[in-house]
Amino acid sequence: MNAADAPTRRALRLLGVVALIGILQVGFLTFVELDRTIRHRAAIASLEEELEGARAEAEGLRAIADRADDASFREQLARRQGFVYADEVRVVVLDGDQAP
Repeated sequence: MNAADAPTRRALRLLGVVALIGILQVGFLTFVELDRTIRHRAAIASLEEELEGARAEAEGLRAIADRADDASFREQLARRQGFVYADEVRVVVLDGDQAP
């Protein structure tokens, strides 16, 4: 072994340590980015489902709004909510399991 080889060995060791640290950093950053991508895709899928539900609800409301001038349709909507005319009597029927 030569005395001139010692600085070269130290430089190579230092270079090896720096390379190892760089490899670890790249691995960690790759893991972080993969995790972020997976989370973003899951959030996007959830938001797309929510958007589809909102669109379906808007379409249903639009269909109701289109029939706003139809008196019989409005009457049926009111009856579903429990409204009756003044001369009518509302009758509620309970199942046998719910009777007191």
